[in-house]
This record gives sequence, C-alpha cells and structure tokens, in this order.
Amino acid sequence: MGTTLLTLKKQKGIGLVEVIVALGIAVVVITSLVSLAVFTVRTSTQSSLQLEGTNYANKEVELLRAYRDSLVWETFKGAVRGCTQCSIQSGGGLLSISTTPAVENAGSPSQLTHSFSATVDDDSDVVHISVVASWNVGDQVKTTSVYTSLTDWQDK
Repeated sequence: MGTTLLTLKKQKGIGLVEVIVALGIAVVVITSLVSLAVFTVRTSTQSSLQLEGTNYANKEVELLRAYRDSLVWETFKGAVRGCTQCSIQSGGGLLSISTTPAVENAGSPSQLTHSFSATVDDDSDVVHISVVASWNVGDQVKTTSVYTSLTDWQDK
C-alpha cells in the first residue's frame, strides 16, 4: 500500500509537465497555421492585384489603338509625343489624352495607378508605347508593364 501511494504522488508531477508540453506544442502549431493563413491572404491579394494591373494596362493599350484609329496619323503622333506619365480617358464615347496617371479604386487598399509613356520614332514612323500599372502590397510597390509599337496601318 505504501508503494502505490508513492507512485501516485510521482505521477501527479508528470501529468503537469505533460500538460505544459502539450500546451507548448499547441501554441507552436497554432502560430504556424496563423502565419500560413496570413501568407496565403497576402499572396492571393498580390496575385489578384497583378492580374487587375495587367488588365488595366492591356485596356490602356487597346484604348490607345482606338485613339490612333480615330485620328489622322500625324495628329496621333503629335498628341502622344512627349508623354511620360499620361493616361487615356474615355468618356461619352470620346477618347482624350490626360497628362496625369489614371487612378483606380482610389483610397482603398487595392488602389492601382496606371499610365503610359510614348516615344515617337520619326525615322521609322513608329510610336513605341510602354504602359505601367503600379500598386502597393504592404510597404512594397509592385508594378506590371505592357509594351507595344503602333504604326500607321491605315495609311491615313
């Protein structure tokens, strides 16, 4: 009988150590899962914004093509000559060049800015367009770019 009481007293201390170790393991597992969830959300947001930025950049290129097609070639070249951070605006069925970048989702965490730069090569009669979309993910600035060259394909 004396040995069973002694064995029970020793087991009480071991039970407490087991609970503390189990809690420590649970904290490590929960911290890992929360860290994984935060990483997943950040990566998903970044991918979504990259896709949205690329779509806006492609839309800007398509609007520039439509703008080119609506004008005489020399007028188009004059309108985009010297653009470094311009954007194209479409309103009421009319297209126009703005000398400031366009901002989408202003004031929200998914705010996105896009603009184009144009270089007119008079020797080859080509306009080189570079569209850049940028956004912030945390304290990092991310960008995506689309490049194209436009010519007077209609010979106006």
